[in-house]
Amino acid sequence: MNVRAAVLQKRAFLFSGGRLLKWKKAFETGIKSVDNEHKTLVRLIDKLEASMQPGGSREAMGVVLRELVEYVKFHFSNEEEVM
Repeated sequence: MNVRAAVLQKRAFLFSGGRLLKWKKAFETGIKSVDNEHKTLVRLIDKLEASMQPGGSREAMGVVLRELVEYVKFHFSNEEEVM
Protein backbone atom coordinates (compact mmCIF):
# COMPACT_ATOMS: atom_id res chain seq x y z
CA MET A 1 0.00 0.00 0.00
CA ASN A 2 1.43 3.37 -0.92
CA VAL A 3 1.67 6.25 1.57
CA ARG A 4 -1.26 8.20 0.10
CA ALA A 5 -3.54 5.15 0.28
CA ALA A 6 -2.46 4.47 3.88
CA VAL A 7 -3.21 8.07 4.89
CA LEU A 8 -6.61 7.98 3.19
CA GLN A 9 -7.43 4.66 4.85
CA LYS A 10 -6.46 6.05 8.27
CA ARG A 11 -8.56 9.18 7.72
CA ALA A 12 -11.56 7.12 6.64
CA PHE A 13 -11.21 5.01 9.78
CA LEU A 14 -11.01 8.05 12.05
CA PHE A 15 -13.80 9.96 10.33
CA SER A 16 -16.09 6.95 10.64
CA GLY A 17 -15.73 7.14 14.42
CA GLY A 18 -12.94 4.59 14.72
CA ARG A 19 -10.24 4.86 17.33
CA LEU A 20 -6.57 4.23 16.83
CA LEU A 21 -6.00 3.13 20.41
CA LYS A 22 -8.42 1.19 22.58
CA TRP A 23 -7.72 -0.09 26.07
CA LYS A 24 -7.10 -3.83 26.12
CA LYS A 25 -6.80 -6.13 29.09
CA ALA A 26 -3.43 -7.19 27.64
CA PHE A 27 -2.10 -3.70 28.53
CA GLU A 28 -2.62 -4.30 32.24
CA THR A 29 0.44 -4.42 34.46
CA GLY A 30 -1.35 -5.74 37.54
CA ILE A 31 -0.52 -2.51 39.39
CA LYS A 32 -3.86 -0.76 39.82
CA SER A 33 -2.47 2.81 39.98
CA VAL A 34 -0.34 2.31 36.86
CA ASP A 35 -3.20 0.65 34.99
CA ASN A 36 -5.53 3.53 35.88
CA GLU A 37 -2.96 6.04 34.64
CA HIS A 38 -2.53 4.06 31.42
CA LYS A 39 -6.31 4.12 30.92
CA THR A 40 -6.22 7.91 31.38
CA LEU A 41 -3.47 8.16 28.77
CA VAL A 42 -5.58 6.15 26.32
CA ARG A 43 -8.57 8.45 26.99
CA LEU A 44 -6.41 11.55 26.44
CA ILE A 45 -5.06 10.14 23.18
CA ASP A 46 -8.66 9.48 22.10
CA LYS A 47 -9.56 13.05 23.08
CA LEU A 48 -6.62 14.35 21.01
CA GLU A 49 -7.78 12.30 18.02
CA ALA A 50 -11.27 13.74 18.37
CA SER A 51 -9.89 17.29 18.46
CA MET A 52 -8.11 16.63 15.16
CA GLN A 53 -11.28 15.73 13.29
CA PRO A 54 -12.71 18.02 10.62
CA GLY A 55 -14.32 21.05 12.20
CA GLY A 56 -12.03 20.97 15.23
CA SER A 57 -10.01 24.05 16.03
CA ARG A 58 -6.26 24.30 16.43
CA GLU A 59 -6.87 25.93 19.78
CA ALA A 60 -8.88 22.95 21.05
CA MET A 61 -6.22 20.58 19.78
CA GLY A 62 -3.54 22.66 21.53
CA VAL A 63 -5.42 22.50 24.84
CA VAL A 64 -5.74 18.72 24.63
CA LEU A 65 -2.12 18.31 23.54
CA ARG A 66 -0.88 20.37 26.50
CA GLU A 67 -3.07 18.32 28.83
CA LEU A 68 -1.63 15.11 27.38
CA VAL A 69 1.97 16.33 27.71
CA GLU A 70 1.44 17.32 31.35
CA TYR A 71 -0.20 13.99 32.14
CA VAL A 72 2.62 12.07 30.45
CA LYS A 73 5.14 13.89 32.67
CA PHE A 74 3.05 13.10 35.76
CA HIS A 75 2.56 9.48 34.74
CA PHE A 76 6.20 8.69 33.99
CA SER A 77 7.29 10.32 37.23
CA ASN A 78 4.85 8.11 39.15
CA GLU A 79 5.63 5.00 37.14
CA GLU A 80 9.34 5.43 37.75
CA GLU A 81 8.72 5.43 41.51
CA VAL A 82 6.46 2.37 41.35
CA MET A 83 8.65 0.32 39.07
